[in-house]
Amino acid sequence: MANIVKMEQVHGNKVVLVSAKHLGKTIKECDGLVTNSPDVTLRISVADCLPIFFSDSEGSSIGLVHAGWRGLDNKIIEKTIRLMSKKLPPSSEGKKTKSQRLSVYIGPHICQKHYEVKVDIGQI
Repeated sequence: MANIVKMEQVHGNKVVLVSAKHLGKTIKECDGLVTNSPDVTLRISVADCLPIFFSDSEGSSIGLVHAGWRGLDNKIIEKTIRLMSKKLPPSSEGKKTKSQRLSVYIGPHICQKHYEVKVDIGQI
C-alpha cells in the first residue's frame, strides 16, 4: 500500500504527473494520474465512469484516468496523451513517451442501455 498513489476524483479533466515523492498520497481534485516511475502504483475507483489505462509500448510510462461524461466532454483523454508525450521527463532508461506508442485500454463501465445522456451534453 505504501507505493500507491491515488486521486480524489471530482468528475473533471485535471491530470497530474506523479513520481516516487507522491507515494502513499492522495492527489486532490484530479481525475487522472501519469508517471514513468517504476516505484509508483496508480489507483482508481469507478462505478459507472470509464477507467482508462494508458501504457507506452516500450514500458516507459503509464497513465490512469477516471473518465465520466464531463471529463470526456472536457477532453481528459487528449489532455492525458498530451501530458504523457510532452511533459513526462525521460524514464530512467532515457526514453521519452511518444503518443504513437501508447496503448489505451478501457475497463468496465456503464453502458447506454442503463444510462441516459441528454442531447445537450456537448453544450455544457
